Amino acid sequence: MQHGFSRITIALFILLMLVVCTDNGIASDQVQTSQNIASDAMPGFFNIGVPYGAAPRLSIAGTARYGLIESIGPQSGIHHELGGTIAIGGTLWPWISAALILDGEYQKHPADDEGSDYSIVGVPELKFRGGSPVGKHLLLGGEIDARFTGEEAPSLQLNATVLSGKLLATIISLAPFQIGLMTGFCLDYSENGAPARDSLRPGDRIALDASNYHAVLFGLALAWQVKQIRFILEADSRKYITSEVPFSTSPTRITLGAQYSITKALQLDLSTETIVSKRPGVETDDPLVPILPRFTALLGIRYTWHSAESPKSGENTNIDAVVPPIDSGDNSNQVKKPVATGTVQGQILDEESLPITDATVTVVAADGSNHTTVTDKNGNYALRSIPVGPAEGTVEAEYFEPTTFKVDVAENITSIAAPETLVQSKVGSQIRGLIRDVSGAPLNATILILPGRIKTQTDSEGFFEVDVNPGQYTVEIFARGFVRQKQQVNVGENSVVVLNVDLRAKN
Repeated sequence: MQHGFSRITIALFILLMLVVCTDNGIASDQVQTSQNIASDAMPGFFNIGVPYGAAPRLSIAGTARYGLIESIGPQSGIHHELGGTIAIGGTLWPWISAALILDGEYQKHPADDEGSDYSIVGVPELKFRGGSPVGKHLLLGGEIDARFTGEEAPSLQLNATVLSGKLLATIISLAPFQIGLMTGFCLDYSENGAPARDSLRPGDRIALDASNYHAVLFGLALAWQVKQIRFILEADSRKYITSEVPFSTSPTRITLGAQYSITKALQLDLSTETIVSKRPGVETDDPLVPILPRFTALLGIRYTWHSAESPKSGENTNIDAVVPPIDSGDNSNQVKKPVATGTVQGQILDEESLPITDATVTVVAADGSNHTTVTDKNGNYALRSIPVGPAEGTVEAEYFEPTTFKVDVAENITSIAAPETLVQSKVGSQIRGLIRDVSGAPLNATILILPGRIKTQTDSEGFFEVDVNPGQYTVEIFARGFVRQKQQVNVGENSVVVLNVDLRAKN
C-alpha cells in the first residue's frame, strides 16, 4: 500500500510542476525567499523551518489532516486518523520569532475483543526560532521547541516534555530554487506521560505517540517558486540513540506539496506525507517508539498581518506607480486597472558585515516605475507595491561606492534580495597625525572615525593616516592606560587635516 501511495503522489507532483512551468515559465535570475508560512505559523517549508524573521508580522495557521495506518502487529484492519493543528506565531524582535501550537487528533481503530476502539490525543507546543542572512547566499539560525505530552487530552505533564534543539539553514542563491537543511537533537521524556503498555488495548498502543529514547534529527527540503505557487519536496528522519531501534525502523517521512499565495496575507497549503521506513514492533516488550500514519493528506490555511509601516522619507508613494493608466485612445471615462504587485526586502552591509543606516535603495520595476526608500538602523529596507516582473535596484550611501542588484518581483510575495555589501569609496582627502603621550613618546593607539566606522592603528612612530571623503567627522583616539580623546574635524575636498594629539595618562 505504501509504495502505491508514494508513486501516485510523486507522479502527481511532477505532472503538476511540468504543467505550471510550461504555461507560465520561470524567472531564472532571482534571489528570492518567499515568506511562506508553515503549519507552526512561522516561515518555513512544511516540517523544516526557514531561519528568517526580520519582517514584523503576526500569523495564524490552521491545518486539517487525514491519515491511515495499515495493519500492524496481531490486530488486523486499518486505523483512521482525523486531526488538526492551530497555531499563532509572530516576530518578537528582529530575527526572533515564537509560536504556540495546539495539536489534536482522533483515531478510530479496528474493533478488538472488547468492541469498538478509538483514541483522542491533544498536545500543546511552544517554539522559538532565530536567524539572519549570512553573506549573499545563506540564511542561518536555530530553533528550540517544547512539546508537552501527557496521559490525558489535552496534555500538559511537565515531566513528559519533549525538548528539541535544531540548527537551520536555507540556501537562497539558486533561484527559483531554495534548499532547506535541518539537524538537531531531541530529548524525549514522553514515556513518563504514557500509561502502562500492558494495560493498553491494541489500538491504544498504535495511537501512543511516545518514546523512551532520545534521538538525532535530520531534514532536507527543496522548494521551487513558480509565480504564486511554491512546490516543496521534503524528507526528514530521526535516529534513536539506542541499538534496540535500528535506523530502518526509525520514522522517516517524505512530504510533497505546494503553498499557494492567494494574496499577500492569505495562503493555502496542500500536501501529503508518507512514512517510508519499516514498522517497529508493538508488543509489550518491544522498544517504545511512535507509530505515525503511513499516509497523510493535509490541507492548511494561513493568514498573516504584516507590519503597517508608513513610507520612510523619500519612499515613492505615487499611486500611478501602483495603478498605471490604461492606454486607450479616449480614456476620459476609463478607470485605472490594478496591476499585480509584490514586495522587495533586503539588507545593506559594509565590508565588515555591519549594517549601513540611511542608505538609499532605488528599485526600477518592470514597468519602468521608480521606488525609493532608505535603510533603518539594522540596514534593512522594504519596498511595497512593486509591479511584478524583473526589477533592477541601486544602492547608494555616503562614503561608499554605489552598487546594483537584480530581483524578480512575484505577486503577493515578499522577494528578498540577497544582502548587498558596499565598498568604501576611493577618495582624495585625508586625516593624518601623530599620537603621543605628554612627554612626546609615540603611542600605540586606535583611531576610530565616524561616520563610516573607519578604524586604524598608529605605527611604531605614533603616526596614522586615513583616506576619507570631504565632510565633517568625529575622531576618537584611545590607547590602553590613557584618557580617551574625541575631536571634531571638517575635511575639505582634496585636502589633508593634520591631527596631532597628546594623550594624558589615567590616574
